[in-house]
Amino acid sequence: MPASVVKPAGAVSLIQMLLIDNGYTKADADGLVWKPKSGENIQLLPVIAGSELNALTAGQAKLSLTNEPSTSIGVSKGYEPVASFSEHFGPFFFTSFAVMEDSIKSKKKEVQAGGRSDLPRRP
Repeated sequence: MPASVVKPAGAVSLIQMLLIDNGYTKADADGLVWKPKSGENIQLLPVIAGSELNALTAGQAKLSLTNEPSTSIGVSKGYEPVASFSEHFGPFFFTSFAVMEDSIKSKKKEVQAGGRSDLPRRP
């Protein structure tokens, strides 16, 4: 009986899948160092969620995986998005959001719509 294949659910797994799809091979036990067909190895640098741009600013990383609002903040600082998980893997759920209690009370309809993803989308 063949083993079931489970799609990766986290950002690191998605990055690792992209690396494999582009000819990289894992060069360490943790899957944080990857060897291309030629050239220098690359190393993934795990950071605390929300601090991804700090690694770029400090020169510790050449690229960063971000979610909103960090992506928009990065764009406002001159960084340029180069790839999108949804472009490579299709729609998936990999996000969360927080709403202040006074917003829940004063904008109940909008908050509920956001939770259902009924808000208008940008093209």
